[in-house]
Amino acid sequence: MNVVICDDDHVFASELKACVERIFSTLHISSALKVYTDSLACKNAKEPADIAFLDIQMAPVSGIELAKQIKALNGGVIIFFITSYEQYLDDAMDLNAFRYIKKPLDAKRLEAGLKKALAHFDASVITFTVKNTKSTKTISVGDIVYIEIIGRDTKVVTREDAFLTELTIREWRDRLSVPTFQTVHKSFIVNIKYVTD
Repeated sequence: MNVVICDDDHVFASELKACVERIFSTLHISSALKVYTDSLACKNAKEPADIAFLDIQMAPVSGIELAKQIKALNGGVIIFFITSYEQYLDDAMDLNAFRYIKKPLDAKRLEAGLKKALAHFDASVITFTVKNTKSTKTISVGDIVYIEIIGRDTKVVTREDAFLTELTIREWRDRLSVPTFQTVHKSFIVNIKYVTD
């Protein structure tokens, strides 16, 4: 899970980073966090993200502008706008912001928002071609238990069925940019929500 934080308030950015890391750790989800306190540096980095936390009022690049760029890199990115300026709410909603969180940071509200964001990822659907029949299959991402390399193909195992596809394991990794999926071996991608002790 790639997470980008951009806020020109250094203290707040550090607090937010610590809070997000704690939440992901509690949920046993691995993440890569990039923190920017300079909005121009964030824009120039063109950092792909699954979740982005953006302060709206920054110079020289506003959070709204950054959100547009980040969405261009990944249309499925979940945007959290964090600010103390409510007048930007309409602009944030136009970009389909997932949450609008006011400063100072409310850790409980942030945690609830992140959990809902992860549920949103889990409910999304994925479409692929089944190798033997050449039929198109659409399934819920949350129903995938694991994906395994079988020769030159990959097998997708769901809670109720299994499908052989011509997609490579790397293509599956790119398509399943979801925090509950972990590459546990070069031949396997596992949905950790199905892992038991």
